Amino acid sequence: MFSLGLGWSINTEDKISEKVKQNKSHRLTNDEIIEEIKKIAKILNKKEITTDDVKNHSKIIGPAVIRTGFGSWKKAIEKAGLEVSIHGHRHSEDDYFENLLNVWTHYGRQPLYREMSLTPSQITVEGY
Repeated sequence: MFSLGLGWSINTEDKISEKVKQNKSHRLTNDEIIEEIKKIAKILNKKEITTDDVKNHSKIIGPAVIRTGFGSWKKAIEKAGLEVSIHGHRHSEDDYFENLLNVWTHYGRQPLYREMSLTPSQITVEGY
């Protein structure tokens, strides 16, 4: 159960969570990811969600899963029918380190400055 305060609570043991618990190697489909994004938005009563919202309110997905499944955060949010923030991306420190780790692993070495703006990087070099 997830407590919203004021005596309200939401059962977070939904069908996707159960599916993941039963099969730890289960790869979520894009439809399941969208369902989870919508669930988070509903819990928070928001029309746009942030990477921190996902990190704090989902036990089965994170920002990297969303970006990997849809190619970008924006595409996933649009597909879920939510609003894309007009304020641009606001990445957490964990997002930057996770992105750096992904790029470092991809090249098998410390990435060059220009490589941080190339695929597989999800955050351009200017963000650092």
